[in-house]
Amino acid sequence: MSNLKGLAKLTRKGDLQRKIDEKTDYINRLKVGFSNMVRNSGFENMNEFLLTFIECRNAYTDYQRQYESWKNACRKPDTPTHKDEKLSDKLARLQREAAENQNSISRQTKNRGAR
Repeated sequence: MSNLKGLAKLTRKGDLQRKIDEKTDYINRLKVGFSNMVRNSGFENMNEFLLTFIECRNAYTDYQRQYESWKNACRKPDTPTHKDEKLSDKLARLQREAAENQNSISRQTKNRGAR
């Protein structure tokens, strides 16, 4: 813009100012719309909404942290994690588990008919 002179500089400055005004108006409309959504959701104002949101986010974070610590505490130390398992070994293991599950299901259906 520094290389523009006279009328061209004023025209360019006017265009930029008009774009700034349009964006400012757009932001203001978004703020009003968001404020209306918050009020329609049952909050008195944005501050009440933000306080509730932060409280909920903190509670969720605490829950996730406690869940992870519980999960780690309940994990059996001898339970394999299968992370370093080869693909062929994993396939064989999953096929065995599927066969075991299928056998238990078929036994359960046979037992129901005997009643």
